[in-house]
Amino acid sequence: ELLLDAPGPEEVRVRMLASGVCHSDLHVRDGEWERAGPIVLGHEGAGLVEALGPGASERYPDLLQRIVREGHHLINHTYDHASMTGATTKTLPLTREQRWEELDRTEAIVGQLTGATTKPYFRPPYGAFDDSVNVDVGARGYAYNVLWTVDSRGWMGWSAGAIIQRCLEQAEPGAIYVFHVGSASQDGPSLQAIIDGLRSQGYFIGSVPDVLPR
Repeated sequence: ELLLDAPGPEEVRVRMLASGVCHSDLHVRDGEWERAGPIVLGHEGAGLVEALGPGASERYPDLLQRIVREGHHLINHTYDHASMTGATTKTLPLTREQRWEELDRTEAIVGQLTGATTKPYFRPPYGAFDDSVNVDVGARGYAYNVLWTVDSRGWMGWSAGAIIQRCLEQAEPGAIYVFHVGSASQDGPSLQAIIDGLRSQGYFIGSVPDVLPR
């Protein structure tokens, strides 16, 4: 089970996808970018903003607006990244009302700043969910609980070569990749080679609507 820290204040986490691969984002947290504030770049992939740290969208409305303007789909990953089941964080599960508050708060900010919506896509914090989570989020208009099928293992400190090999070997139609960018991950430097390799295998860059059943 993959454990991810919640984004810190004013940070943004982006899940990189493809049909599927991927989008890229750069975080300022590790001092790897000169400009203040989180940076999300489109490049060639398709990505989904899955988590906004406290205050990120409010403080950087231009960033969120750019994400929407460039045609990226949004997934509601909740506001505080609190575990809905409590299983991963060893805490009590959120109540239905608390789950709705997490979703509604994020949706309201996105709508106010961009006019867009995160519906019908949801991704549970830590990837942790059960039947009650699906029922509760479904009641709020989130019909799709979107996870991933390929973990690059970049968060484990794998080398770029190992990441590229793993991602290309596990390619299949409709795959969804999860990547992380930071000082401990070589996902970012591996991204272009993965995109090129997937294209050479006949795959195309897509996003969640492209891989959902129709």
